[in-house]
Amino acid sequence: MFVTALLGLHIFVIALEKVPDIVASYVHYNIAVLRETGRYPVQLTQFVKCIKYWLRLRNMDNGSLVKKAFNVSNQMCNSGFKSWMSKVHDLLKLYDMEDLSQDYDNFIETFKKKIFSEYSSKWYQETLKYPVLRTYVTFKKEFGIEPYLCVIRNFQLRRHLSQLRLSSHCLDIEKGRHQVPKVPLENRKCKLCNLQCVETEEHFILHCPFYNEQRVKFLTQIVIENEQLLLGSLKDIFTNLMSCTNEQILFCLCKFIQIIIK
Repeated sequence: MFVTALLGLHIFVIALEKVPDIVASYVHYNIAVLRETGRYPVQLTQFVKCIKYWLRLRNMDNGSLVKKAFNVSNQMCNSGFKSWMSKVHDLLKLYDMEDLSQDYDNFIETFKKKIFSEYSSKWYQETLKYPVLRTYVTFKKEFGIEPYLCVIRNFQLRRHLSQLRLSSHCLDIEKGRHQVPKVPLENRKCKLCNLQCVETEEHFILHCPFYNEQRVKFLTQIVIENEQLLLGSLKDIFTNLMSCTNEQILFCLCKFIQIIIK
């Protein structure tokens, strides 16, 4: 029974360790989706649950079998053995939470604030690591849910904008990345016009002559709503459109993308 209790302590942390492996092969899409929706990785929630569990065991009566198993695991950790306890200690050290003088509720609240605050402050630098998000980082500067996800009720319209923003589309800049052999970035040119430009999201929305007729109608609507969005370079205009929070402009942008992407 004692051995069962000791082994039971490891189950939670074993599950915790598997979280990074599950998402590893899709990491850049996971990062982008989390940024877009203002959500935190499930791994951080598991960290909090792990610390809560550890504190609950730590505060149990010394006569219980679970507490005895906990003490044995702690002794093994202090002797240099790698166990779930050593991982908990590493976690506390990583977030500078080794001071256990606070009561349970304050300790958990402080720990949660630290891990979520640190993640929020580092997310932008992490996003820069992935070439597929090269366009996304030009307009997504702050952590939080994007307004269009809340104000655009039509799923199809919302999906078109999401796919364009997250580079989950069929433009040549992405198609070329998946071809065998892989097409060099500078050769992923638009096949619908003679500009000899890479078919990027910006080219698709603002440059390509193939969509001029639809684009004129779209930009006319933007001028009516807020002509300030169309000031500056084309790169500035693209950033302004992708960062816009105006419901009517977002709806027009989604409709424009839906029309020209067919």
